[in-house]
Amino acid sequence: QSSDALLVVGTSLEVFSAYRFVHAASAQGKPIAIVNFGETRAEREQLRGIVYKSEANCAELLQAVAEQLLRTAIDLLSCVVSIVAL
Repeated sequence: QSSDALLVVGTSLEVFSAYRFVHAASAQGKPIAIVNFGETRAEREQLRGIVYKSEANCAELLQAVAEQLLRTAIDLLSCVVSIVAL
């Protein structure tokens, strides 16, 4: 409930345990990004809020996201160290 958006990776959303998060985000007007091969339940039901859909390889996408987050964390840590050194 406190998130700004929802990222769905690698699920068709056929079971309610996953779909309920997308349904809640849609009801709250939050943007939803989906990465999944093939159509999802959310798309079939035309839930509002789906702003991005990709059929990219989920493993490759998550690896790229993790690498970017690591680079960002290293950059932030470097800035903190520089400030503390002042």
